[in-house]
Amino acid sequence: MSSQNTAAATTYPMSKIARQYLMILLVCIVGVFALIWIAESVFKLDAANNGAMGLLVVMFAAMPVAVTWYEREGGRPASGRIWKATLLCGLVNVAVQGALAALLLSTGIVQDMLGSPAGLQPGQMQILLPIMLVALLVQGLFIRLGLGMGFRQAVKQAKAKADKAARS
Repeated sequence: MSSQNTAAATTYPMSKIARQYLMILLVCIVGVFALIWIAESVFKLDAANNGAMGLLVVMFAAMPVAVTWYEREGGRPASGRIWKATLLCGLVNVAVQGALAALLLSTGIVQDMLGSPAGLQPGQMQILLPIMLVALLVQGLFIRLGLGMGFRQAVKQAKAKADKAARS
């Protein structure tokens, strides 16, 4: 078997990366909602100012994806593939957020919060759209940060395994 075939056989497919990211992201979102609910109902804490949770959730969801990716390929993939996975995970994130937004819009919660029966007015949308685009860009950078942190963690785990095997 040539080295080219071996390299192709160990490439972790982007579809699996996207599926794993989606599953972990959904678990993280449900977990954060559960923690907020517990903090507010059981401990009577005000969790209204939790804006950073969206950034932390996308970052923490990317970390185990990177660890699995490292283990499957036996090393850190090329930077271009990491950025491709970042874009793919970002698209998954946008899809999940879009589904949540559609759910909230269909229930009328957003209209109640805005105090408007029609929801967002055109002027409000012109202000909100650039803010949302910047937020998505920042979330993409946090996904990339999470992948990088996951790869560093995987390298440390592999080194610890190698050190343990060398001592045995």
